[in-house]
Amino acid sequence: MMENVYITMYSPDHWRLINSLWAAIRLKNFLPQKVYIFGDGEDIKLSEKISLVLREYESGGEVQYISVDLESFVDVTNAIMKVLREEKRFKNRIAVDISGGRRTSVAGALLSAWNEEVHHVFYLYLDDNYMGEGFMTANGPYMLIPISHQRIHDIIEEGENAW
Repeated sequence: MMENVYITMYSPDHWRLINSLWAAIRLKNFLPQKVYIFGDGEDIKLSEKISLVLREYESGGEVQYISVDLESFVDVTNAIMKVLREEKRFKNRIAVDISGGRRTSVAGALLSAWNEEVHHVFYLYLDDNYMGEGFMTANGPYMLIPISHQRIHDIIEEGENAW
């Protein structure tokens, strides 16, 4: 059975990753059954938080942490390509999220996504002029940030419409 697979890059700011996942689920209707986090070393707390979000949407999704040197473009690209090729063998729908990653990991993720023709590349950001307070800042939960200040882009979808 085809599954939705979500690939993201580690960020020490957990909200960036969690908020991007929430936006993909709520605004782009992409509820993953698998989530891969690519990072320097496993972060159990982040994996648990993402699992909690998936349970809230009754996905029961599995979260896997892939250890990779995020400063190495070649290592990141190779690691992501390996996962993408494996998931494509099962004809899964794949989304790559680049919202929280560092430049090197984002470049590797984009190259991999382009090469393997994934279904979605998501990028979430807040308006430059948004100045929230307390938990309503960029470092807070998605649900507390006014939707009018959030922008999620599906680069693949928008690119297809541009041509």
